[in-house]
Amino acid sequence: MPAATQTAVKILKSATTEPARVQLSKQVGAILGSLNNDRPRADQVLAALERHLKSLDLDASHYQAMQESYRQVQANLSLSELATNEMQWNRMHTEAVVTLMRSLPGRAR
Repeated sequence: MPAATQTAVKILKSATTEPARVQLSKQVGAILGSLNNDRPRADQVLAALERHLKSLDLDASHYQAMQESYRQVQANLSLSELATNEMQWNRMHTEAVVTLMRSLPGRAR
């Protein structure tokens, strides 16, 4: 079992009550969802956790909570990336306009 999966298993096994299992499932999903640059491996960890639900004393509802948290964090990251890209585009646009204005004949430099 890869180290990331072992770590997630260790976190999930630390829960002793049902509310703690649900909360830790959501937290593991959020952690994996935040691995934006490593999505394929995060997906692999999620798939491995699904295969080990019974040994973790979890059921489909816990896995569903994990997936929902995972998707929510990824969606938020995607929105954040869009905002960052928009800011970068605006900055490039502004620099291009300033450069053009400065290159016009008769314009003070």
